[in-house]
Amino acid sequence: MEIITNAANVSKLIQSIDTEIRTHKYDLFKTLGPLFVRDVENRIATQDNGRWAQASKWTLAKRGDMHKILSGLEDVVKWKAYGGKLVIYGDTGNPAWTLTQHHQGFESHERSGEEVDGRITIDIVNPGPLSLGKTGTFSWTPGRTGGHVPARKIWPDDSDARVIVLPIASRWLQAMVVRALKGGVLGTVA
Repeated sequence: MEIITNAANVSKLIQSIDTEIRTHKYDLFKTLGPLFVRDVENRIATQDNGRWAQASKWTLAKRGDMHKILSGLEDVVKWKAYGGKLVIYGDTGNPAWTLTQHHQGFESHERSGEEVDGRITIDIVNPGPLSLGKTGTFSWTPGRTGGHVPARKIWPDDSDARVIVLPIASRWLQAMVVRALKGGVLGTVA
């Protein structure tokens, strides 16, 4: 009994598909990168559709009626592709202050005002959150610890990423297979 296989042709087809994928991966990233950036920008602009913790009373008092935490930081969200990877990141210009810190939450030891003689003074724009009667300045002796900044979802999780990637990557992968098949291997695979 003789068994005839087309294993060599199938192997050529798989290698051809792999070549198409590696050659055109950046095209996929050029499509996905801006979509991920838009997703994060939208999450910042909408406070993750209102799910973020409110600003602290100190922040509200200093900045006025601030409904948008991290407002204006939508512009720092960027993407780049290198080494076969797509990376979405926040370019805040300050490596000590990142969007990931806000995503994870952190303990803030930074004083949000000027400390003089052991007292912190801040300018009050909105006295309501501190139950003060007027605007001006407010001074207090800080405790030993800083404040806690709660986690606020900024980056997409796996399920968010799947929603963005799967439809586009499926069409792209199908196009790569079609390109490989048009490369001449189609006629030899049975």
